[in-house]
Amino acid sequence: MEPGDDIRAEVAVLRAELVAHKVMTEKIFTMHERAGVVAMEANNLRLDVLNEFRQTVEDMLAKMMPRTDSEMRHRAHEERLSREINLMHERVDTATKPNYVLAVAVVSVGVTIVGSAWVAIGLKIDAAVAPVYERVSYIKAIQEDVQREIIRLRDWRVSFLHKPQEP
Repeated sequence: MEPGDDIRAEVAVLRAELVAHKVMTEKIFTMHERAGVVAMEANNLRLDVLNEFRQTVEDMLAKMMPRTDSEMRHRAHEERLSREINLMHERVDTATKPNYVLAVAVVSVGVTIVGSAWVAIGLKIDAAVAPVYERVSYIKAIQEDVQREIIRLRDWRVSFLHKPQEP
């Protein structure tokens, strides 16, 4: 064996390890870049869903009546119903035969109309928000998958970089 053959062999081994390390580092960077792209896409999708939700809310608000107008109409409706009920009471009193069944029926109809309108408005709101909630849940699931993949890659990189060197 010539002098320096051991050193040359050791240098060759170190060069091979350096090349392997460089290849692995490039793969890690590529994986991180892909994870970043996926995260950006998921974030953009989430922002798109939020914008759609905002637009839906704006559309609903544009179609809804302001509270003051609603209260004013409600008061006018109550006053009109009150006048009608009073007229009915007067007619019943003039006929000298009280008809409580009719008064209860009129009040029941008014309550039924107001309650039905309230339920219809609530159902429209629920129907408008349900698809948005499903997309947000889908985006959250994607974000969780991406986060788990990033953690797995980070753990793999740490274990790879801190692997003890064989002599």
